[in-house]
Amino acid sequence: MLPVEARSWIATQRGDLAEVCALRSSQGEVWRVTLTDAAQVAVKRASRAAIDRECWGLALARTMGSVPTLLSRPAPELVVLTWHDGVPSVGAQTVRLAGVWLRALHECEGTFCDPLPVPDAIGRRRDAWLERARPHLSAPVRARLLETIEPGVFTGLKRTACHRDFTPSNWLWSDALTVIDFGQARPDLPLWDLVKLEAETFHEHPDLRSTFFEGYGSLDAQDEVRLGQLVLLHGLQTAVWGDSHGDAAFSSLGRQILERRLT
Repeated sequence: MLPVEARSWIATQRGDLAEVCALRSSQGEVWRVTLTDAAQVAVKRASRAAIDRECWGLALARTMGSVPTLLSRPAPELVVLTWHDGVPSVGAQTVRLAGVWLRALHECEGTFCDPLPVPDAIGRRRDAWLERARPHLSAPVRARLLETIEPGVFTGLKRTACHRDFTPSNWLWSDALTVIDFGQARPDLPLWDLVKLEAETFHEHPDLRSTFFEGYGSLDAQDEVRLGQLVLLHGLQTAVWGDSHGDAAFSSLGRQILERRLT
């Protein structure tokens, strides 16, 4: 049911509601609201932290266009956004423009606090997930991951603005590209925005990798090494999270990533 705070704001500021449609979302709850004049808005409910990140990411990216406009935050766990038609797409034009868009995000000006050096953050994340993996992954696999994911290769890198869920499911294409779902956005290593693409999208559509990097810009040899290590960390996290939460699809995906990268 559409939250009363959102319903009240929309009715007061935009007009009477004609239709409310609940949509599937991996990030909280989302509704498409159609008004009596046929205009539409989106309402999203998630944790307060996720909505904080959504607002931060949208504010940072608004100068780039191609993102929803924040209309209101009627409650700490709610936002009302402009609605954008379109469907997720992995067409060549969409993928190239997604690369252009992501490069622009990573180059957004801003001061991003780095309380923990990137190599230390990577090392801590690796070690914590390897400890959690003890009941789920064999000792040889854990040993390979400990040896292969080398935090030292990330020395000197800085965090930038990142979307952190940058996948085709969040690229809407109609007459133009719109990037949605900023609930995981925060400052991070920019290569993290490439991990799901590398591990999943480009594995399924290898021809799109070069198309994406036409827009984003090519990686040097060192960044290719770093990206490969982050993909392994992503595979580890995905497999263990899937096992811990009884999600067979995530368990299988994580193991497939590890198998491809460790053989």
